[in-house]
Amino acid sequence: MIANHLAPEHLELAVRAPRRWLARVRHAGAVFLGQDAPEAFGDYLAGPNHVLPTGGTARFASPLGVYDFVKRTSIIEAGPRTMARLGPAVVRLARLEGLDAHGRAVERRLAGVGAPRGPAARRGWGPKRSLAPHPRAAVRGIRVGASVSAGSRPRLAAARRLTTPHRRGGR
Repeated sequence: MIANHLAPEHLELAVRAPRRWLARVRHAGAVFLGQDAPEAFGDYLAGPNHVLPTGGTARFASPLGVYDFVKRTSIIEAGPRTMARLGPAVVRLARLEGLDAHGRAVERRLAGVGAPRGPAARRGWGPKRSLAPHPRAAVRGIRVGASVSAGSRPRLAAARRLTTPHRRGGR
């Protein structure tokens, strides 16, 4: 679709069945469906603001919205199996970027994979099951992208322990 190549600020789908075409639109700041939805509706009446990506930047940018004013935090959780499976790749990437301390931090954790952790380690107990990498650990073992907004409740129980509400103004 040529509209995706141009990534327009405004795209009017003035065709008979505009909703059928909407699924094909990937890059546009605002899409207006049908003859009776002119660009001026979006500018003055329909609700979306007039701060839209211009100059083809809709390929990688979105219109200004409430999420631009909400503090969010990403939550990343991984267990020992995930560390064993993905850690070596992280070490390599860190070294390639020249971030040796990042690589060493993962190597130290890799050295401890399978060792008892937390209160059990102090009592001399170890894990009762194998910590060998599971073939689907990369898919099942790591959770990424659980965003936490100020005043909201995180979906992951672990996220609740790791985050605190953030207020604007640096407090």
